[in-house]
Amino acid sequence: MKEVSLDHVSIITNGGPWKEAEFANEGVTVIKVSNMSANRIEDGDFSRIPEHLLPKYQKHLLNTDDLIVTTVGSHPHNVNSAAGRSITVTKDYDYTLLNQNAVFIRTADETTLNQKYLGYLGKSSEFKHFIQQGGRGAANQMRIPISLIRDFKFKLPPLPIQEKIASILSAYDDLIENNLKRIKLLKEAAQNLYREWFVEMRFPGHESAKFGEDGQPEGWEKVNLYDIAEIQMGFPFKADDFNEAGIGSPAIRIRDIPNQWTSTYTTQEAKDEYKTSKGDIVVGMDGFFYTDVWCGQDNAYLVQRVCRLRANDPKLQGYLLEALKGPIEFFEKTISGATVAHLGAKHLKEIFITQPITETQKELEVFNSLMQLKIKLRSQIVSLKEARDILLPRLMNQTIEV
Repeated sequence: MKEVSLDHVSIITNGGPWKEAEFANEGVTVIKVSNMSANRIEDGDFSRIPEHLLPKYQKHLLNTDDLIVTTVGSHPHNVNSAAGRSITVTKDYDYTLLNQNAVFIRTADETTLNQKYLGYLGKSSEFKHFIQQGGRGAANQMRIPISLIRDFKFKLPPLPIQEKIASILSAYDDLIENNLKRIKLLKEAAQNLYREWFVEMRFPGHESAKFGEDGQPEGWEKVNLYDIAEIQMGFPFKADDFNEAGIGSPAIRIRDIPNQWTSTYTTQEAKDEYKTSKGDIVVGMDGFFYTDVWCGQDNAYLVQRVCRLRANDPKLQGYLLEALKGPIEFFEKTISGATVAHLGAKHLKEIFITQPITETQKELEVFNSLMQLKIKLRSQIVSLKEARDILLPRLMNQTIEV
């Protein structure tokens, strides 16, 4: 194997510095640093650039398998916002534009450096350590010079070995991506079913149901959230007791809810009532009030500003998850604070959930089925990631044969 620098075998391109006035409601999707988590582009609200501006910004278009590296962000301990995050572009984001504060890296010659292999090189601990150690900046923000990325040196194996390594690792990533797509479809199915049954009132048996003046079927009632669910607020752990070295017990912070996994641990002990399990509903209560079922670690502690909900009737847990989303979104839009919106216990006490009649309650178990399948797929993702992350460094430094 010969040693080469990244600059000699790849092309590194900056993201585009668009003005706010150039963004539009329709057009080509723009990928910003804020759209990226620790290792992937997250679905969400994307900015867009009108098609007629595309010729001006053609060089910032992304291709499938391009390696994106964020050049501005927090320090490495904040993994989801750290400078130096490495993300491979999936086919879902082909023909999108990369915004500033990131670069994308593309092989200069596919006969020398395989593009998929380049993506895994960017995810290697050697690459991340090299660029993050050389980053510059103050306490809260770090910037990685592009010249530093260009200077990264590595041993380049023959092309057939690169292709085999990329093939092995991408098999895991393809399965992970498929599971994420299935989870998204399950979420959409649950949301659509809830809307069909409880917003448009086309629930099973609606043809023969009698409706009152309030538009609710007779026999249905609105019940307070606290009457149908156990609610547990998070514990105020001391910041000094947190670590990311895996020492102590896992702790769920707001930022962990979308990722469904926490890298934060605490050495401080708390009562078991502050622990959560797979299948619990968790709500982030500052800023963006994220609500989802927890699919991550069992026996993880709830940190302050995260709460946990369990339906008194376990068969209604999936229904409760869907019924909660509307009220939580309402508070997100209407609550304002000095700096960020803050959801409190007083707001949860204002939430009332529709409790259908007994016949319809039996049908509600379909929400539990969708939820349990989502948890199962998340567990598979965790296992796949663990296997891939064990293989990646060993394949890249060839301590095991391909």
